[in-house]
Amino acid sequence: MRRSAAAAAAAVFTAAVASPRVRKWLKIHWELAKRARKSWRDAQAAAPVGLRRKVSRMRELLFLLNIERTRLLEVAEAERRFPEDPDAVYKLHPLQHVRTQRQLAAARSTAKKRKEPRPPSSSSSPPIATELVLVGGGHSHVHVLRMLGMEPIEGVRVTLVAKDVETPYSGMLPGHVAGQYSFRECHIDLQQMARFAGVRLIKAEVTHIDTRNRTLSLRGRPDLAYDVLSINVGITPAFPGAVAESSSVVTPVKPIASFSRTWDALLQKLERWEEDRVYDIVVVGGGAGGVELALAMRARVERKLEELGKKNVVARFSLLTRGPRVLGSHSDGVKTCMERALKARNIHVVARCEALAAVGSSLKCLLGNKTEKSLPFDECIWCTQASAPAFLKESGLECDPEGFAVVDEYQRCRTAEDEEDRASSRVYAVGDCATVAGHPRPKAGVFAVMAGMALYANLVADLTTGAPRVSHVPQKSFLGLLGTGDGSCVASRGELAFQADWLWELKDWIDRKWMWQYTRGLPEKMVKDEVVPPGAFAQAEGGLELWQRANMRCGGCGAKVGASVLSRTLRALPKAPTFKNAVVDVLVGVDGADDAAVVEYAVDAAEVVVPLAHTIDFFRAMVDDPYLLGQIAANHALSDVDAMNARPASALALVVLPYAAERVVEADLTQVMRGVRVVLDDAGCALVGGHTCEGAELSVGLAVNGVFRRGPPITKGDKMQPGDVLVLTKPVGTGTVFAADMRAEASYPIVEAAVSSMLLPNRKAVDILAPDCTACTDVTGFGLVGHLSEMCRAAGGADVDLELGAVPFLPGALDLSARGFRSSLHPDNARASRAISNHDEISHHPGYSLLFDPQTAGGLLATVPARRASRVLDNLRDAGFDAAAKIGTIKSTADNLAFPAKITVLL
Repeated sequence: MRRSAAAAAAAVFTAAVASPRVRKWLKIHWELAKRARKSWRDAQAAAPVGLRRKVSRMRELLFLLNIERTRLLEVAEAERRFPEDPDAVYKLHPLQHVRTQRQLAAARSTAKKRKEPRPPSSSSSPPIATELVLVGGGHSHVHVLRMLGMEPIEGVRVTLVAKDVETPYSGMLPGHVAGQYSFRECHIDLQQMARFAGVRLIKAEVTHIDTRNRTLSLRGRPDLAYDVLSINVGITPAFPGAVAESSSVVTPVKPIASFSRTWDALLQKLERWEEDRVYDIVVVGGGAGGVELALAMRARVERKLEELGKKNVVARFSLLTRGPRVLGSHSDGVKTCMERALKARNIHVVARCEALAAVGSSLKCLLGNKTEKSLPFDECIWCTQASAPAFLKESGLECDPEGFAVVDEYQRCRTAEDEEDRASSRVYAVGDCATVAGHPRPKAGVFAVMAGMALYANLVADLTTGAPRVSHVPQKSFLGLLGTGDGSCVASRGELAFQADWLWELKDWIDRKWMWQYTRGLPEKMVKDEVVPPGAFAQAEGGLELWQRANMRCGGCGAKVGASVLSRTLRALPKAPTFKNAVVDVLVGVDGADDAAVVEYAVDAAEVVVPLAHTIDFFRAMVDDPYLLGQIAANHALSDVDAMNARPASALALVVLPYAAERVVEADLTQVMRGVRVVLDDAGCALVGGHTCEGAELSVGLAVNGVFRRGPPITKGDKMQPGDVLVLTKPVGTGTVFAADMRAEASYPIVEAAVSSMLLPNRKAVDILAPDCTACTDVTGFGLVGHLSEMCRAAGGADVDLELGAVPFLPGALDLSARGFRSSLHPDNARASRAISNHDEISHHPGYSLLFDPQTAGGLLATVPARRASRVLDNLRDAGFDAAAKIGTIKSTADNLAFPAKITVLL
């Protein structure tokens, strides 16, 4: 009996071992056992300790190995289940610090909502009752944004104010410097995060907090109101006085949001380094940040010089530290490991050295023996402990002696209005800019990461009823994995310290997994096509398409009614009556289809007439910043007057504001109108009145009147001549960019380029074009081909060659178009393809669809004689229209065979 039982057990064991999954499991644990043995020996060699500390060290090692075990098992599971998906290892299981009960509940709630979709309805949007403003895009706020995207708070409008929209993950910055990560891999795009979360994003710098009136002062723009405020702004460079005076020759690492760009500029300097010369690079700061950066910079600079073929150029690195050794807050074992790494890479450590001033290209230092020494440098990187933003203390927040905001365990600040405690405070602070009372900690990103979960819970508790607050005290110990710049790391946790290559693999997995949660791992926001729409949408003809398109209607000129609908409606209108005693003569009206109406007014008995241009534009918001929206709307409205070479004289504004608390409505209206005034004032156009009303969404429009002071109007095409060339002043693609932005798929640089283009006024361009152009229009809602077709129609029919390869497109627009992003107006605009003579041949080209892309505040499309085109283009580029280009040629006009337009698209 015993023999049969043993045989059965042996058979089961043999079968289990034969299983690939079991063999993998055994292999992983065998590898862990070997790593445990070697790591223990290395840790003991780095810093021998007694029995009690050995026990503590063993606990730390087991903690670390357990994380490594999790990584190895997840990698094996991902390879087995999803061998073709490189992101699978990040998707399977979240990191422990982002896997909260609230987050899991929110995910279930979001999944349930996807199963029960409903069509969009203006009446379903709750009014805005409370304003939550997040200042700064630090690690804590990034977590809050993710949670808001999964579980929004009804009645609360959230605004993120950030000086830098591309925020780096501090743990990956040394890896980026070493060339192990690209810029995209180690930066979180707050533009996309805000879109995902349904949060307004305002790119601005906060200069003061008025806690009594609950407003923020922002540099270069109107104040912003808040009800609840959270601050996560990080820290700023802390230079000694004499160094600060010469800081232009010193490169600070803080704030790290700007350092990566500075580092790229430093790398470019290597191309100009001369042969047979020694270049000195000095890093000031012997903490973890300074040591990691020195090692990373050494690795990257050596590799870059090798790539450039500069074999005889020597880069000499020095690291300055105040203390007797580097890494003063770490254990002796960590210090020993990192000092070995520094020595192995020929980085000279200058201990007991305090930098006093930067004089020219030398650093004046005070050594430990109180003697001064001058250290020459070609580049000086400043990586010492940074200081708190000045506005915290200047705004009346309680701060510690270093100027950091003091908060309680619920992350609340004490303001001048809080009499005895922070219980009534609605101002929160987290991350490096804050210190928890009674629990001081070093300034490190790991604390901000952990604080984010508690912050979200405390904000929800403040903004709603019934939700409990969460006490948060920063952890005393944490795992540090310090990179050496060459694919290795030193572990630092309590008594544990050793160096190993596998630690880099662990660090890389942790960092990439964390980043994935806030980049590619954001939950899907799109409504799936296969979801069956409710009610009549499932039965009505075209109901499915209508329901799907209604969920993602665009703003800006993408919200216009299609050209075909508009033209049919206008043709159906009865002929306008002739009025007795009329004092006006309509020169260009509804029938003219030009950019603006032109009307002559009889002003006195002598019948002296004054021609005026009239135009109106109005659209739904495509950006969340109302101040920015006001500028874009005004620029867009002025464009019609500019295109006809009129000077804007007066304007009336129309603003639709979502229903909200009175103070919210007033704040939004103020922001919009301040933006409108900025543009109108610059154009010399008086704002003389307007109208406001409530509606579902923020929308802005202006009616503009202009005068013709420099000759007759420039029309769309009646003076166009064969041989003229087509000139376009701005790139195309705003409709596609903002269609992608609505879905959180457009990165910040792409959106920023589109916004910059929309803010560029056409007035300067028309001043350059006017002396030479024979026809002009602005490219807006109907797209490039739509507006070109209108010009051809105005010319009595025209045959045009359009050079697709010469058409300028906004950065990223071609890629987004190839990925299928289209403005909701695009299908209507695409009907203009009937004017394209070679549509079937050219329609496959990735840029073709952008020819029908609706533009907001787009550029001017003009025809000029060929002999003057080069001069015109040079002048446009000198005036700031960098993308101005010749995009085609007029082959014939007044051409009945080509009427209304014959456009041949050339590659």
